[in-house]
Amino acid sequence: MATKEVTVRLMRHEDKDALVEIDSLSSGEPRAEYLMGKFKQALSSEHTMVASLVAETEDKVVGFLMGEVYMGEFGVPEGVATVNTVGVHPSAQGMGVGRKLMEAFLAHLREAGVERVRTVVSWDQWDLMGYFRANGYTPGTSIVLERDV
Repeated sequence: MATKEVTVRLMRHEDKDALVEIDSLSSGEPRAEYLMGKFKQALSSEHTMVASLVAETEDKVVGFLMGEVYMGEFGVPEGVATVNTVGVHPSAQGMGVGRKLMEAFLAHLREAGVERVRTVVSWDQWDLMGYFRANGYTPGTSIVLERDV
């Protein structure tokens, strides 16, 4: 079976329906409201550099990675970016979609002068932890503390 070519580009407004579908299928739960908030933030914030990407095969969106670079004083990136949402359509898993998204994301960050990227993963999301580990992420020096209110 021939491998479909995967291309990566910057996210656009018309991608939102595909993102909601992919996120629901890959996360196993409907999170349209959360995703639309992140989508709106990724494409319209004055205080972040747009670094959110989609992957396509045959002109169909099959994956996405939403991240941001906080623009500090005078529009200069602070040197740290975050990945906040990533998803790959189940039919496109195993095609290198997630790897290509991460490579393109990191290339954008390097061009912007960003030196570090962070994310937070729930302790029981083993597949997501595996994805980040496979892309060179290691545990950071911070510990997240929380409590019930």
